[in-house]
Amino acid sequence: MTRRLLNCRRLLGMVVTMLCLLGIAAYSTMPRQEDPSFPYRAGMVSVNYPGASADAVERLVLQPLVDELRQVEEVDFSEGTARTGVALARLKLNDTIYDTDSAWDRVRLAMDRARQDFPETWARCRWMTG
Repeated sequence: MTRRLLNCRRLLGMVVTMLCLLGIAAYSTMPRQEDPSFPYRAGMVSVNYPGASADAVERLVLQPLVDELRQVEEVDFSEGTARTGVALARLKLNDTIYDTDSAWDRVRLAMDRARQDFPETWARCRWMTG
C-alpha cells in the first residue's frame, strides 16, 4: 500500500499540501492569551512547633493535619514529614479540577479544623501554593 501511494506522486503531494494548509489554518485561528493562567494544584503546609521532637510533632501536629486534609475530596495526594520543631505537609489536587480557588478554600477550612487538635503551645501555621 505504501508503494502504491508513493507511485501516485501528484496525489501524495496534494495530500501533504492540504495537511500543511489545514495545520497553518488551525494554528492561525487558535485562541491565545497574553498571560495564560495555570491552575495551582500543588501546595505545602508548614507548621512550626518549636522545641518539640520529631515524634511529638508527628503525633500532635502532623497526624491530625494530614487526616483532615485527606478528607477533602479534591485532594488527590497528601503526605507529611515531621522534623524537630516543624511539620511539613505536601498535597496535590486532582488534575480534573480547574476551579482551584474553591478547592483551596476547602483545604484551608480543613486546616482550621485540624488546628483545633493542635497543642496550645504551637507557634504558627503557614500555607503555600504553587
